[in-house]
Amino acid sequence: DDGKITVHIGATTDEIIVKDDKFYGVKSTQNGEQKEFTADGLFVFIGLIPNTQFLANSDVELDLGGHIITDEHLHTNIPGVFASGDVRSGATMQIASAVGEGAVAALQIREYLQEKAREE
Repeated sequence: DDGKITVHIGATTDEIIVKDDKFYGVKSTQNGEQKEFTADGLFVFIGLIPNTQFLANSDVELDLGGHIITDEHLHTNIPGVFASGDVRSGATMQIASAVGEGAVAALQIREYLQEKAREE
């Protein structure tokens, strides 16, 4: 810790402050209290806990960390349900990978729907 970086754990970023067309600081809420900080830069870490609580009582298989289990084609255990990005078990937790997986999932969904149409 060289005193140049301050970490605010559990805080939410409410507003980015710009003055004279340049980043100036941030408004942040922590423990119910909003504060304004000036800064030269900002790095927002949104966490590693997947937002999959809504699946807790579903048949979609989750790993112990709450991530959605998929196969190599991003299919879940339920036909027609796909998952990609940081909510997927085994994800790299990198934005570039999540974006790429989103594109792959879209292609897999298209293929799935085309196959379903051929079956009808």
